[in-house]
Amino acid sequence: MDTVTTSTGTSPTLLSPGERPQSFCSATGARPTVSEMDGKTLLSSPMPEVLGDLHAHVDRDPSWCERHPDQFFFIQQMIDHFVEGPAAVNPDDQISFIKAMCETGESARYGYRSQDRAAQEFADLVAEHARRQLEDSRKTLATVKAGLQGFARTTLTDQVNEKVERGQVQKIEAKLKGIWQWCVALYRADAQPTILLVFGPTAVVENEKAPELVSDPDYSRVFVTLKATGQQGLKRIVQTDVSLGEVINGLSQDDDRLRDAVLAVAFEG
Repeated sequence: MDTVTTSTGTSPTLLSPGERPQSFCSATGARPTVSEMDGKTLLSSPMPEVLGDLHAHVDRDPSWCERHPDQFFFIQQMIDHFVEGPAAVNPDDQISFIKAMCETGESARYGYRSQDRAAQEFADLVAEHARRQLEDSRKTLATVKAGLQGFARTTLTDQVNEKVERGQVQKIEAKLKGIWQWCVALYRADAQPTILLVFGPTAVVENEKAPELVSDPDYSRVFVTLKATGQQGLKRIVQTDVSLGEVINGLSQDDDRLRDAVLAVAFEG
């Protein structure tokens, strides 16, 4: 079993990757001060020092972080909460957070109809910082969706239709709910299958059901999918070079990367 080493000022001890804060304190011999405020247990020194030592150690071992993304993500959130405290983050940080949520199996939380439920369950794991991250990253996803929808209506539709005679884009919609809501649909003429621009949690679901998976997906990017004939199931998915950050900042009218991806998905093979 892979382990990480931390020190409490005496001899190094081993922490199993799956351990959580209570067992972590027991393993290290740390004795944090515990107090109660509004029904919440608050930890004070030496917990920040212990977490700081752990953070410094795993930062020196990138291979461990790559092999254990779940544990590294949990440690990072613990550091943010107990050492740095909650703070507002910029869109780039939110995109990184969304990517980590997708890669660590937590993206289904975005599909819960009750936003409070999603935020509270995750906050139980990493306290108030996680609540802030989840709520803010949901807003970031909404900003990406609005940007993609606007670009599809004002630019992408014309770009695609200039290149094809059959199966032109006729309508743009973004009305799906739940885990499918991070999607912009391009409905086409001549009974041609719908093309979807997907990202974040929806891209995770689409990639999992695709006949050929994107083997090393980067969920900070936009994906393009093609529905199967009859609109049941998925025929193809590709990852584009367009980042979520670029969508937020605004794609230029001469940016043809999404056009090329749409044409490739629709007419390949």
